[in-house]
Amino acid sequence: MDLLRLAVPIAIGTAVAGWLVARPRKAHRNPVQGDATPAWRPWTGIAGNLVAFALAAALAWRTFVPGAPDPSPASLVGLVLLAAVAALFAAMTAGPIGWLASRARPLMGVLPATVGVGLVAWWVSVNADAAWRVLSSVTLRIVAAFLGASGGEVTLIPAELAVGLDGFEVEVARHCSGMDGIGLFVLVLTIWLVLDRERLRLPLALVLLAVGAVAAFVANAARIALLVWIGASGHAELAVGGLHSKLGWIFLVGLALGSIALVERSPWLRRRGPTRESPRDDGGVPPETGAYVGPFVAAMATALVTGIWAEGPFDPWYGARILATLAVLIAVRHSLPSLRPSRSWLPVLVGAGVAVVWVAVSGREDGGLGAAVAGRAPAERWAWIGFRVVGSVVVIPIAEELAFRGFLLPWLVSPDLESVPPRGWTWPAVLLSSLAFGAIHSSIALGTVAGLAFAFARSWRGRLGDAVVAHAVANAGLALAVLAGGRWDLWR
Repeated sequence: MDLLRLAVPIAIGTAVAGWLVARPRKAHRNPVQGDATPAWRPWTGIAGNLVAFALAAALAWRTFVPGAPDPSPASLVGLVLLAAVAALFAAMTAGPIGWLASRARPLMGVLPATVGVGLVAWWVSVNADAAWRVLSSVTLRIVAAFLGASGGEVTLIPAELAVGLDGFEVEVARHCSGMDGIGLFVLVLTIWLVLDRERLRLPLALVLLAVGAVAAFVANAARIALLVWIGASGHAELAVGGLHSKLGWIFLVGLALGSIALVERSPWLRRRGPTRESPRDDGGVPPETGAYVGPFVAAMATALVTGIWAEGPFDPWYGARILATLAVLIAVRHSLPSLRPSRSWLPVLVGAGVAVVWVAVSGREDGGLGAAVAGRAPAERWAWIGFRVVGSVVVIPIAEELAFRGFLLPWLVSPDLESVPPRGWTWPAVLLSSLAFGAIHSSIALGTVAGLAFAFARSWRGRLGDAVVAHAVANAGLALAVLAGGRWDLWR
């Protein structure tokens, strides 16, 4: 198991880093699935993948079933080999193996660098707790200094990782230390620096990573100080409740966007003059991104703010999220692509299938959401349910499909969105966009599966509207299960 814990982060970090670094910059050098692939029969790859996957699943069940002895080295090696065979057959479904090898050969030159990135990512992840233990004393003293400016009586107990003001004390746990925020900030900024490297002065711009990490560290101390001050002011429930996590995200997002804006406006960090024949060929973010992603960002930002006053899983201001998203959709409507679906039952069937799987697999613990809704006055309860149904069935599917299948999937295929045909896709684009979609849901696995299904609905006829229909039908099925079957856990 230690071998797997070591190998998985390295493999993921290496794969993502390699794809970002070696991704072709020109659209015509990044052929879309079906445009430049020679004729082949994918059935061998599909059959081989299913067999290898079944064997791997059987071996994994036998090896890790409750009560089984510790896995032997042979079992672990067998699992790794079967997984490799399954991955090879899966690749064969995208094209002939010789053609795939010729496409992959130019990427081998960046392999050492990307493996190094994977190793660094793993080392940082396993040493985060140790770093927090080293920096904890500094963090607490910075917090105490911030609190001292308020003029109250500051309590500082480094041995217990405790700090307080005027009798209100908190213990700063490791998962609240801010190390994860620093890691996320560095990750986001690194990805942006890689994607925008053609217009930056490197390695000078890399200084932003170190400066930003220090700023994130200080910002986390400021967050803790603000929470303690709010708690000492008589709002202890707010300080340790919704504001606790939401304030960290607000600080992190603001710091990341502020850092990017700083570089965009700094002549010291950007190259002078044009670096590409066309702004669409630089591999960066295309100008139409705002229209595609804006509604989704509005929904997430509003949820972040209203979540401060959430009562567990119940957000009484959920309607504000829908209204904000709808307002942005209306504002950018002239810049959006057509969402007209095809005349096909396939998107409906895909959405229904996603709903059935989600209802069947999800747990039934609602965290008190059902009781919280039932405890509201009738007018407030039905207004909240109305916003939830309309939002989840109409507004949210449009916003999320524009962001994930309208922008992210084709952008991962090629930076020049206009060069990607309606049915264009690649395996990395589908998988990465679906993983990103899964990451915003309570169940990453179910969200990823749903993302794959919606990507299939889009690529079937090449219409984004089909993905919206599939998404809407899936959410309508979940709403029906909630209202008719009492499955409030589906709306957590």
